[in-house]
Amino acid sequence: MALAMKSGALIAERFRVGEQVGAGGMGTVYRATEEPSGRVVAIKAIRGELKDAIARFGRESNALALVDHPSVVRYVAHGSTDNGPYLVMEWLAGEDLAARLKRTGLTLEETLAVARQTCAALAAAHAVGVVHRDIKPANLFFEDGRVDRLKVVDFGLARLVFVDDLISVSGFLVGTPGYMAPEQARADKEIDGAVDVFALGCVLYKCVTGQGPFAAQDAIATLAKILFDEPTPISEIRRGVPP
Repeated sequence: MALAMKSGALIAERFRVGEQVGAGGMGTVYRATEEPSGRVVAIKAIRGELKDAIARFGRESNALALVDHPSVVRYVAHGSTDNGPYLVMEWLAGEDLAARLKRTGLTLEETLAVARQTCAALAAAHAVGVVHRDIKPANLFFEDGRVDRLKVVDFGLARLVFVDDLISVSGFLVGTPGYMAPEQARADKEIDGAVDVFALGCVLYKCVTGQGPFAAQDAIATLAKILFDEPTPISEIRRGVPP
């Protein structure tokens, strides 16, 4: 496993590493300061040396470098140190949609705001050949907690569809079961922006009803529902929702 970044270290003679602020299965995130501007940024460093993890990290860096939109977390730089690759992004403070749904939920007006901003972000990504492939509440972030300042984050599963299949992972499930499109559930080789549209539909369904359209006891049952069932109409779960 790669060594952790040391607080105070200078990366690329530009970014001064601060405290660790988060860690996931494949990456550790640090707060850092860009010198000499003083701008606060986030540095994501890979954890471990597995080829799949490194490939995923590279996809995220390349995807973010291509997409320039106010509703997509902004790319700053990427590179590699003796400890492995890193990605520098804008610093975001606030909460993600998953946390908001657990805490208070959204009004219909707020749900529409989520839809508009996410659609605009995905349109910008798809226009440059980037398919996110993992749109879900945890990857939609409200900057400063404001629904009108949404950012799409975590492009670690993104696919660059204008590039050859060197970076594809056909034959394996890619995404989060409750938000996978049928072609993802089947592990189809041909994947395009339609999977992001499907996933966003699942997100909006949960925003309105409080539950996922294919909710089940486990991942296998969820995938079966995606492939063979139709979701319950929203009007049967929440009365008064406009058609």
